[in-house]
Amino acid sequence: MIWSPLAGGNLFSDDAACVRAMKKIGEIADRHGVDPSVIVYAWIFYHPVGAAPITGTNKLARLDHAIQALDVKLAHHEWFEIYAASGQQKIR
Repeated sequence: MIWSPLAGGNLFSDDAACVRAMKKIGEIADRHGVDPSVIVYAWIFYHPVGAAPITGTNKLARLDHAIQALDVKLAHHEWFEIYAASGQQKIR
């Protein structure tokens, strides 16, 4: 379970790691024609551990983004692009 998948809004901050990750997330969102938040949820759903997000929100738009993410099929390389952009080490 992933609590607060959008990091309480901190994912959209000016922190260098967040900016790098959000730039890549934005590029991938544009390719899929969805909001960047949808890609964040899709990334979590694609995670190999089978993670599930807990939104903790009362905003319908955020819940809708989580639901839309179920229909987004990230390519394997897209998942790793986001992972690498967030500052994580590459996995071989």
